[in-house]
Amino acid sequence: MKHAKRGSPIRALVAAALVLVLAMALALWFSRDEGQVTDPFSLCPVAGGVVKDNFGAPRSDHTHLGDDIRADQGAPVRATFAGTVSNSQSAGGLIVTLEASDGSFTVGKHLSATTAERQVQAGEIIGYVGTLNAARALPHLHFEWHPDGGPAVDPFPYLSEVCPAAGP
Repeated sequence: MKHAKRGSPIRALVAAALVLVLAMALALWFSRDEGQVTDPFSLCPVAGGVVKDNFGAPRSDHTHLGDDIRADQGAPVRATFAGTVSNSQSAGGLIVTLEASDGSFTVGKHLSATTAERQVQAGEIIGYVGTLNAARALPHLHFEWHPDGGPAVDPFPYLSEVCPAAGP
């Protein structure tokens, strides 16, 4: 009776490594979050500000597309990630937009002042908190988040990770 030859130890090791790599690749594939953005902001846009989760709240002529961050008049507004700053103005005051390289962007409204349009790193000052042009409005930053350049999504889950004072 003939005995079957055993495979070389190197072949067995290579085969085991290939199985392990395949298993890891499959685990990563099935565990990824389709369409989910994780931790887009490295810091709170207004240090010490209080985040109000009011995304989607009805307004007289529109739906609120951001969350408000209450803060002192003139408090610095900082870039939440590296990107390009642009400025504009509307009936609601000065606006600053920060766009990331992937097309995602934030919009900050009701500013009292903005800084120059430029490339920035996370943490650089890009504006200053102001008020809505309304007599009883408190100073705050209206903060919108548009992942991948798409429609606004509620930034509260992400802001609550980087802003210590976040509430309903």
